[in-house]
Amino acid sequence: MDDRILQELAIIVLNYKDYNMTIDCVNNLKNLDIDSKIIVVDNNSPNDSFSILSNKLAGLDNVYIMRTEKNGGYSYGNNEGIKFAIKNFSNIKYIGIMNPDVFLNTKGMLLKICSKLEQYDEIAGITGVTLLNGRLSFGNLGWRVNNVKSLVLSNFSLLSKVLKTSRSYKSLEMKSDDYELGYTDVMPGSFFIMKENIFREFNYLDEAVFLYFEEEILARKIKSRGLKSAILITESYVHKHGSKDTELANISKKKLDYKIYMKSQTYYVENFVSDNALSKLTLKLSQYIHYYLEIPLICLMYKFKGMVKR
Repeated sequence: MDDRILQELAIIVLNYKDYNMTIDCVNNLKNLDIDSKIIVVDNNSPNDSFSILSNKLAGLDNVYIMRTEKNGGYSYGNNEGIKFAIKNFSNIKYIGIMNPDVFLNTKGMLLKICSKLEQYDEIAGITGVTLLNGRLSFGNLGWRVNNVKSLVLSNFSLLSKVLKTSRSYKSLEMKSDDYELGYTDVMPGSFFIMKENIFREFNYLDEAVFLYFEEEILARKIKSRGLKSAILITESYVHKHGSKDTELANISKKKLDYKIYMKSQTYYVENFVSDNALSKLTLKLSQYIHYYLEIPLICLMYKFKGMVKR
């Protein structure tokens, strides 16, 4: 494989407040000795992130720092980076979306993904094998797109654990002529690479959602075009996803987070799954039950768990 294909890759790293993690992520990419553009987007952090990132990363080849006018969420922030890359670099054919808590061991994953995107017309995007905090789980590789039934059941979080209603794969359908690739409906939003022209065709990521369901919406658009998403099963990346145990015990934070989730979930269902009145009513009922009954119970359980640990 020719390393020169990485000159056609732009990687978007979205920062919000955690500039130390973002700096570590960029340094990790630079240590891979890649000739790709790295666009660091500060999503209008309320701290000194932009100035610190600008000072710490100044002088690094192919690293560009920008700041958004507002914190418009995951899709908005990444879109600003994608548009910057397309506007300023005419040779870009592949766009990588990477959380700042994602780390790669070698450039081999980037090289293979871009090469396979170039090789296969029917594949829109590719991710790698996710090692979540050093652990391999099928639930983190990719998953099936949700329907109304699966979303309603997932809103009953305690019940869904008992019924085991996960949309994750127990096995992957492999590409018949390339056993390094397994098909998935949804690629994890923490890291994936997609063809630049497909992003433009879809008018980028959907900014109607602030957070949550961005990957599902993208997956629906990819499937509607008769295209596929894939997992490169021979390469892995580390996702250092922080624990939320302390936040889960805070009922006000949990409810605020779920309000954002509910809004995105409702938008996703009504625009990409089903506009049926009964479906919308069932979904809304499940959301209210989770919000008013389950969240207080879950927070109480986590508080009790914390007291027992102490």
